[in-house]
Amino acid sequence: MEDRLKELRKVTSTLEQNGIHYTLGGSGLLYALNLVSIVNDFDLTTEANKEEVIRVLSLLV
Repeated sequence: MEDRLKELRKVTSTLEQNGIHYTLGGSGLLYALNLVSIVNDFDLTTEANKEEVIRVLSLLV
């Protein structure tokens, strides 16, 4: 789980550094709230346009 959280932090930090606001949902949110012990995935939602998100996430590669 620690590796998955480390990767999530990389993604969210990159989004934040580039001014993209997001919210966490799904089982990742439930895990963060200590409501479940197993995470299937982390769902991030944003109102940023697709092209901007792709540009910013390409910085991770």
